[in-house]
Amino acid sequence: MSPAEGMAEMILITGGLGFIGSHVTRALLDLGESCVLVQRRTCGPSGLIAADEGTRLFVERADVSDVGALREIGDRHKITGIVHLAGGSAWTPPMPSAPRSVAPRACSGCSAWRSNGR
Repeated sequence: MSPAEGMAEMILITGGLGFIGSHVTRALLDLGESCVLVQRRTCGPSGLIAADEGTRLFVERADVSDVGALREIGDRHKITGIVHLAGGSAWTPPMPSAPRSVAPRACSGCSAWRSNGR
C-alpha cells in the first residue's frame, strides 16, 4: 500500500499562489475538490483561499523541474489531476537554448505521476 492510498484525492496546482492560481484554486475548492499547491517561493496563501489551508488545501514548496521533489509530493498526497499555472519571472537566459531546456524538465516532472500509475 503506497503512502497516498486511503488519502483524499487532490488536484495539484503549480503556481497556485499567484493571482490566477488562487482564483482557480478557489473555484476548485468551491466545487468540492481538495488541492495541493506547488510553489517555488515561500509565501502563504492569499485571503481568498487561506481559510482552507490544512483541511482541503495544502501548500508544498518545490521547483516544478525537480522530478524527485514532485514524486515526494505525490507520495504524500493522492494526486488525481494537475493544473499547471507556474510561470517564470522575467529573466535573461544565460544562453539562447536555456528556456527550451527548462520547459521539458517541468513537463517531465508533472508526467512522472503518469509513468508511476498516479
